[in-house]
Amino acid sequence: MELKLNRIAAAGALLLGIASQTASANVVFINFDDAGASAGTPIGSFYGAQGVTFSNAQWNQQNGGFGSTSPFIVIGITSTFYPKAGSPIVMTFSSAISSFSMDAINAGSLGARIDAYDAEVGGNLIATDDFFGVGSGGNVNVLSLTGSNIRRIAFYQPNAGENEGVGFDNITFNVDATGTVPEPASWALAGLALAGLAVTRRRAAQRQPQ
Repeated sequence: MELKLNRIAAAGALLLGIASQTASANVVFINFDDAGASAGTPIGSFYGAQGVTFSNAQWNQQNGGFGSTSPFIVIGITSTFYPKAGSPIVMTFSSAISSFSMDAINAGSLGARIDAYDAEVGGNLIATDDFFGVGSGGNVNVLSLTGSNIRRIAFYQPNAGENEGVGFDNITFNVDATGTVPEPASWALAGLALAGLAVTRRRAAQRQPQ
């Protein structure tokens, strides 16, 4: 009986550990200075393993220019330093996220804005944040937002004109606790635990007096 209880307790602890792992939020940080970064190259699915794909985005080498603190920042492919609402830089997430922040580099009077949506295409606007500087900018300003079931982020200059550019850097986001899925290996361990419980119960039943 003691052996049976120990097996049940061990299996329960394993399943609880898997559930806890699933519920914990996954924090992702991207500074765009990874090996393989190259100025003028589209970013696309380069960060697919981190759960995000970019469109209308390319690396730009700044080496500390415009107030940035790292070699590379992100600019648009269409209209490069002047992404507008009609041609924003877009991030789509493979799993829903619950919070997001990024640096706006050199945001001036044309501003910098991020919009969060609950679908990879279309969907509802969940949250937004923006910053408006003076003249041609020159500072680094943090844009951030939180929301439920964020699947896409668009960032751009909200005002018309091309008298100063803007870039983006240092992105951080949290994967929704409710949106995470256990890895296949975790499911395999859970299956083994349940199988062990079934064997224990069957053997115990066979030992019962008829």
